[in-house]
Amino acid sequence: LTYFVVTLTVGQLTTRLRAHRDAELQAKLLAESEKLGRTLLRSVSHELRTPIAAIKSAAHTLPSTGPLNKEQESLVAEIESASARLNRVVQSLLSAARIQSGQVRPKLDWCDIPDLVRVTLSGIKDQIYSHRIRIFLPKDIPLVKADFILTEQALANLVVNAVTYTNPGTPIEIIGQLENDFFVLTVADEGPGIPADQLERIFDPFQRGGTTKTGGLGLGLAIVKGFIEVQGGK
Repeated sequence: LTYFVVTLTVGQLTTRLRAHRDAELQAKLLAESEKLGRTLLRSVSHELRTPIAAIKSAAHTLPSTGPLNKEQESLVAEIESASARLNRVVQSLLSAARIQSGQVRPKLDWCDIPDLVRVTLSGIKDQIYSHRIRIFLPKDIPLVKADFILTEQALANLVVNAVTYTNPGTPIEIIGQLENDFFVLTVADEGPGIPADQLERIFDPFQRGGTTKTGGLGLGLAIVKGFIEVQGGK
């Protein structure tokens, strides 16, 4: 038989037990805090969606109530733009909460890439009108196994990000190519780019590049990462 004997004084043992209990308590409190934060985030976001929808509906209906002067038309357009932006923020918060809580369950099916790109651009047409979108997809693209909705949201976030941080009128390219067993989609622009020392962190939640404009939560790219990785992509 082999015996391993560990000798500790009573004081040492008490100190180590206390440190262990403190570490367990801190971990439990942190987990509960994160859980509460996600719950509050989801609740607040859901509560905001109803008034945002009401604002958008009212702004859309105003022109049908009678002729508007130029100032009124400008105000209606501003309301619609602001409500659309707020709706995107709420949607981003909900998506981030789903990713962090592990509630994203991809529904993989065979997707047509040209159709995916078309649907994506159609859904964000009001946000990309200031840029020229160039699409380069190979002929005879095979169907790709993916979650259409999650991939559409990820591609939309990349394109909107490119629009946000590049000059109006500059091109944004969507390029597709086959690489071994993967289909690679690239979104390229002529903006300032991302500093090399920030590349590792830019896809983390609430991270924003040092050259970015004011505004935004820094969730767009984190959602891209979460939605693609949960499907087995990168």
